[in-house]
Amino acid sequence: MNTKELRIGNLIERITHDNQHVNFEKVEKLEGATYGNLPSSHCVPIKLNSDWLIKLGAKPTTPISKTFWISIPNLKAEIHFEIHGNEIVSTIKSQFCDLILDPIKYVHELQNLYYVLAGGELIIKF
Repeated sequence: MNTKELRIGNLIERITHDNQHVNFEKVEKLEGATYGNLPSSHCVPIKLNSDWLIKLGAKPTTPISKTFWISIPNLKAEIHFEIHGNEIVSTIKSQFCDLILDPIKYVHELQNLYYVLAGGELIIKF
């Protein structure tokens, strides 16, 4: 994982020496090859999926839907996510236009996009 993609507050997954995934932690500081007290070799990005979308506050379009959305109030827009197998198609929708985004594969990428667009952090619900 490239530290240039991370910022303080991003979620990452910690792994042990025997490659067991342990838990999820927030990046508290970035220093070279470490994220807080963790060496970067012991961290992996968290794959974005429907469970993580819900934990990050996304709402399903319908109860049995594979589509979700997150509001961006200051832009009067929403980020929409359509799940197709292992791929998620992301679109920013507003009353003026729809913009299809490059693939968002990891939780920290969505956190960063939301931070840039909304000016704040996504609230994580565990």
